[in-house]
Formats: sequence, structure tokens, C-alpha cells
Amino acid sequence: MKTLSYLMLCGCMFVTDDLVIAETLDDKQRIENAFSGWAQGTASPFELLADTTQWTVMGPSPSAGT
Repeated sequence: MKTLSYLMLCGCMFVTDDLVIAETLDDKQRIENAFSGWAQGTASPFELLADTTQWTVMGPSPSAGT
């Protein structure tokens, strides 16, 4: 029974690894597309960020702040 449980666990790990790899490739493609669009003036990589993203610019310049 331990062997079967181990094999089932390994099978799940392989599925999980495949999903993680697929998600990583999808994310990589989304990022490449965003930067490519930015270079062409048709998109912005900032579109990839959540609407609730909060920026803090450090320093004494006029653009500093949150």
C-alpha cells in the first residue's frame, strides 16, 4: 500500500510540475507581448499589474511619493 501511495504522490507531483511549467511559459509569453507592444507604442507592461498595485517612489524628487 505504501508503494501505491508513493506512486500516486509522484503522479500528482508530475502533473503539478507540468502545470507550473505551462503557467510559467504562459506568463513569459504575456510579458514578452506586453514589452513588445510597449516598444511599438501599442501597449504597456504596466497593464500586467493588478489594479490595486501601489507604487512608492523614494527620494526628494517631485515624483517621489506613494
